[in-house]
Amino acid sequence: SQDFCDVYVRKLQSWRVLPSAPARSSVGGSKLSSSSSADMRRLLALVAYCSLVCSLTLFLFSCFFPSSTSPSSPSLAMGGRPDGVSPRLPHPDGFVVGHRALQYKARTPQKSHESINAIPIVQGCPEVPQSLLGYISPVHSVPLTSREKVLAICEQEQPIPFEDFFTETMKLTIDKVGEGAFAEVFGCYSDNHKKLALKVVAIEGDFEVNGDPQSKFSDILPEIVISRELSLLGQSEEEDPPNFTQGFVSIYRMGVCKGMFPSFLIDAWDDYDFIHRSDNDRPDQFPQEQLYLVFAAEHAGAPVEDYLYHAFEEFLSIITQTAGALAVAEAALQFEHRDLHRGNVLVHRVKEEWIRMVLEGKEYKIRSRGVKVTIIDYTLSRLSQGYNTIAITHF
Repeated sequence: SQDFCDVYVRKLQSWRVLPSAPARSSVGGSKLSSSSSADMRRLLALVAYCSLVCSLTLFLFSCFFPSSTSPSSPSLAMGGRPDGVSPRLPHPDGFVVGHRALQYKARTPQKSHESINAIPIVQGCPEVPQSLLGYISPVHSVPLTSREKVLAICEQEQPIPFEDFFTETMKLTIDKVGEGAFAEVFGCYSDNHKKLALKVVAIEGDFEVNGDPQSKFSDILPEIVISRELSLLGQSEEEDPPNFTQGFVSIYRMGVCKGMFPSFLIDAWDDYDFIHRSDNDRPDQFPQEQLYLVFAAEHAGAPVEDYLYHAFEEFLSIITQTAGALAVAEAALQFEHRDLHRGNVLVHRVKEEWIRMVLEGKEYKIRSRGVKVTIIDYTLSRLSQGYNTIAITHF
């Protein structure tokens, strides 16, 4: 209104932001000049326009780059736990690491170029075919039970004690980093100082875990085969492979284990529960005869939904890399993920400028923008090769 503008013009003149203007006498008292009021209206309109533009910009930025750095609880914001255990801290790559891994990394030289030691082949294991798809093919069946097939793929004759899967370095650096309805996910370092993610799945038990029945060997066999086949897409020994991508998890080791949950895993689980309030049951309920399937894979970073972006170009690169990896897997294996969301696409920072892919014999290079994508969780996935088709249907 006119009076509102007059008041602000007087204030700006008193602060010497606007030059003083002589007042004009009228019946209603002194009034500011109409030109000053018009200037003030234009100034207020400009301020309102700028505020609207800034608000819209911040809203769009928050949609594309949600921040995940705020603490999840007041106790974490104030510096940690009453029992003296250090809280988990944000890693420069965007994922969260625990106090054990940080202490280990601080005192250990990094040699990320070295590969993890493979699990030794146990003599007497059934021979694993070059393509694992034949293990569950309805046409070319292998005369083994599901248990024998899983053990053969893991290069074992019998389940090993749970603690024997872990080296001393892994035990000292173990931290829980995530969870699902069927699995607990831990992070640690290998003896070669490489960051790993461990997925632990309880199997073949006769009681429920996290409100669901435990998986059987026949249930997890398709996921093992899918994981191995997708991992091999990025480990081709051919000079010019027809299809190549490293956009899926690289599996370094798998094992079937037996026994109670080790104390170092329980401690890591408790640390995670204190900070994040786990939705899963505390894993101290398992008996000595409990079986587990343990995946050891590359630690591929943080989920897209939690990743702290540095530039909009990173977002575009993530979209392109994800589409490219899916295209290669579809061409090579007719792969369908069937559960692709922001929690199943991981991102970590890299120094490489280009991400290489080969699709049906044609090579493509995607500018990384400093990030690399890894697609995970094949629980509901399917793929096929020739007459062999795998579709995981259990829930």
